[in-house]
Amino acid sequence: MWKHIISNCLNRINNIGDEYKMSKYKHTEETAKLFNKILDDYNKIQSDSTLEERGLLYLDYNELGILIDRLRYEGQTVTQTENIKKYFKNLGCVIEKEKGNYIAKLK
Repeated sequence: MWKHIISNCLNRINNIGDEYKMSKYKHTEETAKLFNKILDDYNKIQSDSTLEERGLLYLDYNELGILIDRLRYEGQTVTQTENIKKYFKNLGCVIEKEKGNYIAKLK
C-alpha cells in the first residue's frame, strides 16, 4: 500500500509544471519522501512559537516558502541564512557551502 502511495506522490511531484516546462528535477522515492517531510513540517508552522521551536525567525519563514518551491523544481535551493541552513539540515537535506551561500540538496 505504501509503495502505491509513494509512487503516486512521485508521479505528482515529477509532473508538476509539465505544462509550463518548469520541472527539471526528477525525484526519486527518497527525495520525494524528504521533500514531503519538509513540506509537512513547513505546513505545521502556525505561530511564532513553532518558528522558534525550529530555530527560525519570522523573516526566515517569508523566505522559506520560495526555497521549498526551488527544492521541488530543482532538487536544491540556495540561502545565506544560517537558520534556514540548520532547518533544512535538521530535516535531512545535504548542505554544501559555496561562496558564502548554503546549498541545501534533496539527496
